[in-house]
Amino acid sequence: MSVEVMEEEWLYSKEEVGALLEWVRGHVSAEPAVYLFMRIVAEQALRPSEARNLRVADVVLPARGWGGALLLE
Repeated sequence: MSVEVMEEEWLYSKEEVGALLEWVRGHVSAEPAVYLFMRIVAEQALRPSEARNLRVADVVLPARGWGGALLLE
């Protein structure tokens, strides 16, 4: 089993992530799905391999409250 490790210099701060998400949300040509995908990646702290393999069927979005993501290797 391999483990991906991100160097700290490549990690974004909470403020940088927030600014990026707000830019994507407000960008006219950005699809709503892009914002949702990026928010899930940021909030769940997904590794690159997990983000690449994330599918719609893996995400549960309830009418209210928090949703969830099922991540399998």
